[in-house]
Amino acid sequence: MTASPPDHERGFDARLLVHQLLSLAACALGGALFAWLRIPLPWMLGALFTMSALRIGPGVGALPRNGRFAGQWIVGTALGLQFTPPVVRAVAERGGWLLLVAASAPLLALVGSNLLRRWCALDRGTAWFASMPGGAMEMSVLAERAGARVDRVAMAQSVRVLVVVVTLPPLFALLGVHGGDLWHASGTLLGWPVMAALLGVNALLAAVLARLGTPNAWVLAPLFGAAFAAGGGLLDGRLPVPMVDLAQVLIGMTLGMRFDRAMLTGAPRFLAAVALSNYVSLGLCGLQAWAIAALSGIATPTLVLAGAPGGISEMALTAGVLGLGTPLVVAAHVLRMVLVLLSAGPMYSRWIAARA
Repeated sequence: MTASPPDHERGFDARLLVHQLLSLAACALGGALFAWLRIPLPWMLGALFTMSALRIGPGVGALPRNGRFAGQWIVGTALGLQFTPPVVRAVAERGGWLLLVAASAPLLALVGSNLLRRWCALDRGTAWFASMPGGAMEMSVLAERAGARVDRVAMAQSVRVLVVVVTLPPLFALLGVHGGDLWHASGTLLGWPVMAALLGVNALLAAVLARLGTPNAWVLAPLFGAAFAAGGGLLDGRLPVPMVDLAQVLIGMTLGMRFDRAMLTGAPRFLAAVALSNYVSLGLCGLQAWAIAALSGIATPTLVLAGAPGGISEMALTAGVLGLGTPLVVAAHVLRMVLVLLSAGPMYSRWIAARA
């Protein structure tokens, strides 16, 4: 029997296309239900839970081709449009505090890795890269170079984002947290020709950076492209709300795709330990946010989102929904991503592995 060809060499698969479209429709309905129930971040969370149910139950959930990149492309553009000249100046004035928040990531990872080693008897490398709040792909590559368990690292990174996404938005809503600041894009809708041109340029930039191996290219390229246009006074406007909602659905589907029955039944103790260690990290983020807020004047909830071990898209969208200084959250997460990518490998080689 011959092996099946890789995905990129396969021809048109009508059955897969049907599964993708049905999954998209089901996840959109899940988002609509969450919106009707007034659950915060409804389109992302509704899609996440719907896709997870499809994957864990009948196992039929399928993400539209390049759906993850499409969602990140739209969200990155929407976030970048918020960086108007006054916002850029305000973020720059608070840059030192945001850098301090970002620099705490390795310390949180050290705490989390020690907990995982104690609870799951993991080796130092696996525990370290599983706890570092970086991208799943990037941390998996570093873990492989260090001889750590790549499967456990990838699993832990997925659980990390899930824990933060399903915890902070509902918790903030339950506590009545909502900002009243003006950190948002213009209420004016961009004209369709301008919008098409911006999205097209951002897609081209993202494709080039992705080709060059840049992490999170489909978030960062649109983010910086739109921020350059908005911050330079070239554009002043926003994307249509339905477009951003669709992007949230696609991102929620992407998160939900990472969970299936085999994953949940294969390592339940490890999954529980990762979830618990991330709740410890969230608690430490809260204490850090409270301390920095007292010194900086930045709202504590904004600093919680800025330091939380979630993804840049998810935390920025949460900040936007709750009116909690989205540009500050975005800036902190971009800084953290750079610091993590630059420090995770060297810190492991010089300090973590050296202690073995």
